[in-house]
Amino acid sequence: MTKISPILLSGFCLFFIASCAEPYSPTVKAPELTVVNSTGETIDRIVERSCDANDDSNDRILARELKTGRSLVIPLAVTCSNLEAFNKEGRVVGRQAEVSTPPDLYWQIY
Repeated sequence: MTKISPILLSGFCLFFIASCAEPYSPTVKAPELTVVNSTGETIDRIVERSCDANDDSNDRILARELKTGRSLVIPLAVTCSNLEAFNKEGRVVGRQAEVSTPPDLYWQIY
């Protein structure tokens, strides 16, 4: 009977295990904004504007009609943004300036 050297056997086992492994590609969680309305009135809309924008022509409405005491989770698309929350009369009731998106952001509006 032929003797197999321990080094050759170890190499074969390592090759077998490595061939069964799947490539690993880490996934990065998309940044999310959690907004809580604690104002006592309905927030009509929440608007996002890129930090690079000079005017409101490219504003993106993130949410509409957020009732008092409610919260919602919104995916963020840009890495730096200015956020504003407006009531039904069009008055700004909350503002976040130059928000750099970490994986998650929590904004409670009073």
